[in-house]
Amino acid sequence: MAAELRSAFEHGTLVLTLGNPEHANALVPEMCSAGVEVFSSAGSNADVHTIILTGAGADFCSGLAPHRWPVRGREERGPDVDTIDRLHDWIEAIHTCPIPVLAAIEGTAAGAGCTLALACDLIVAASNSTFSARDTHAADSPNGGASWFLGRSLPRQLAAELLLDGATISAERLQLLGLVNRVCEPAEALRNALDWAAALAQTPTDELAAAKELLASAPDHGLTQHLALERERLLRGRRA
Repeated sequence: MAAELRSAFEHGTLVLTLGNPEHANALVPEMCSAGVEVFSSAGSNADVHTIILTGAGADFCSGLAPHRWPVRGREERGPDVDTIDRLHDWIEAIHTCPIPVLAAIEGTAAGAGCTLALACDLIVAASNSTFSARDTHAADSPNGGASWFLGRSLPRQLAAELLLDGATISAERLQLLGLVNRVCEPAEALRNALDWAAALAQTPTDELAAAKELLASAPDHGLTQHLALERERLLRGRRA
């Protein structure tokens, strides 16, 4: 079966499933391109209140597909560079999406799979799931924004442990570190994410979008400037 990004719509929630289970849902360029397209359109679709990203079968995503990864010393790197560019476009599309994006994690989330999860707003992970900043299929260096997300979310020494050591970290430990929101029983991540998405859908989408916008911009502003932005956004919502 060809690798693909599958989509289903359930009560206002768009469920996107990484479909390459024979290879632990490793990413190929077509999946990344499809992800960019879906997120670009979903953000302006009034029927979509939330998005869930999950994986088919026992794993979330093991990273970039091995035959797509750049090899040291190889002169012809065109297709592999294209894959990385498409992945980065997808990561940005997830991170800037105006509606809430949840990751439902089972099994392995490694390398690009880990950063796909980190790009989401909320993470629900099975208790037996594991995370690693390093691709299962080996990589030259962090990819998909791993160093950016971890550097902004964790103290430097903890981020360095994940990036330099390449260790596999349990969902429970990442919850203690604040990177995973909820830990659930194995095989229950998607159901728990759907329940959470249904609860979020009770809040108007413009309010959720405002909260995401302000949260994303907070690190770039001092308190006085950010208070002015909150005031402006609140008044804009009342005028709408």
